[in-house]
Amino acid sequence: MKIALLLVALLLSAFCFADHHDMYFVPTDEVYVPSGFDSNDNAELVVTGYLPNLCYHSPKANVDKIENNTIYVSLKAHYKHEMNNVCPEIIVPITETVGVGVLKKGKYNVVVNQSQPTALSSKLTILDNNSPYQDNYIYLYVDYIKKDYATKKIEIVGLNPNDCFKFEEVKFISNGKNAYSVLPILKKTTEFCPMKMTPMTIEVEVPSTLSEQKILLHVRSMEGKSYNTLFMNLELAK
Repeated sequence: MKIALLLVALLLSAFCFADHHDMYFVPTDEVYVPSGFDSNDNAELVVTGYLPNLCYHSPKANVDKIENNTIYVSLKAHYKHEMNNVCPEIIVPITETVGVGVLKKGKYNVVVNQSQPTALSSKLTILDNNSPYQDNYIYLYVDYIKKDYATKKIEIVGLNPNDCFKFEEVKFISNGKNAYSVLPILKKTTEFCPMKMTPMTIEVEVPSTLSEQKILLHVRSMEGKSYNTLFMNLELAK
């Protein structure tokens, strides 16, 4: 009996002095909501913010709920609790992509970190799509994006799935605020389509219709996927 009580006491002591990792809201600074999603797409948005010090780690943005056409998003991070803990005051910028999923046609409000000092809000419009296919176009399979801020150009680097597809154009869809949806469109030129993954690089200039210092490039990819990256406007950064 004494041994059992001793073991219980040791376990309780270990629990009391163990490090705890809880999720806490972290400051946000911008929400980017791309345009061009329809009712067959997996809608996405991007939230940026920062970790106040190095005790915060492993940030994560989630959709908490969708209620009355309002999408509630939280940006949180783990905070490490230790006895006599010292947190180096180093601010760490973070960028998190949030998958919202397939939504019905309509207009939605987006609320990030509701009731927090740095809460954000935006709008998301979902268009109708009667097509049985997820994508309206055939896109390049995007691997990564090279950015040249000085020339305002990007290189979309990826794979063409086979020889019957040829590059057609890159479409930019603006949300009118801080994001472009970038569509690297391929065109089918023949019915004979043997599978043959071929590297492809597309160079294109980013439009200058948005005046924000940082804009989101939401680059569509094959199979309903996407690649999100921030692009800096050097002229506004001066």
